[in-house]
Amino acid sequence: MDQAIPEFQTALKHSPNHPEAHYHLGRALFVKGDFEGAKLHYLETARLDPKAPVHNGLGVVYMRLGQPSEAIAQFKEALRLRPDDADAAENLRFAVARGTQGESTPR
Repeated sequence: MDQAIPEFQTALKHSPNHPEAHYHLGRALFVKGDFEGAKLHYLETARLDPKAPVHNGLGVVYMRLGQPSEAIAQFKEALRLRPDDADAAENLRFAVARGTQGESTPR
């Protein structure tokens, strides 16, 4: 994944409004453990394409950052857009159960 990060950054220099490049860079940063960086690129993905399937991932990022209220909102948005998203449903249950503790192991 580390090798992919510079490639996505270069792609975004050429096409800064490309939601898929933001999504994939966010995913690569998430895997690396850079949750703040992942959050920024996931948020940009959602801004550029409000129907993009990014909200579950963004919710997981918020859980990792200890922000369960924001995570719950993102999981709900993921389910609004894709009611059959089993991962988002499970993550929502987990986030609600955790409340404000901020502990996470969501998908």
